[in-house]
Amino acid sequence: MDKCFENDFSISKIDRILKNEVENAQVKEVLRKHYYHAKETFRYYSGIAPMNKMLCMSAMIFNEFVNCTNLLDNQILASNDIAIEFKGTTANVKDQKWNPPNGLIRHQLVEMLVRLALRKK
Repeated sequence: MDKCFENDFSISKIDRILKNEVENAQVKEVLRKHYYHAKETFRYYSGIAPMNKMLCMSAMIFNEFVNCTNLLDNQILASNDIAIEFKGTTANVKDQKWNPPNGLIRHQLVEMLVRLALRKK
């Protein structure tokens, strides 16, 4: 599990989002503790409606996930914020044949949670 987490963390854009090394290390350890649940959440939601037979989450499926959580409060974090961060997370993906356009794959889910946490901060 730890090897899977390290791989996902290394290919995400989290280190570019969190420029402070101390904060990056702290966030990494929090994510490591909860990675199993994030991975299982991804597995469940990506299986609902795979895109081109690939396990990923479309914006619609990700919104379904968000609606099942307490992420949206429409004061600090609204549905428009979700859409912006989804686009930012899935944009500029190159040379990843298992990452369809506009589809959120596992390492991007972890990145997306960091992006949303920063918006709520």
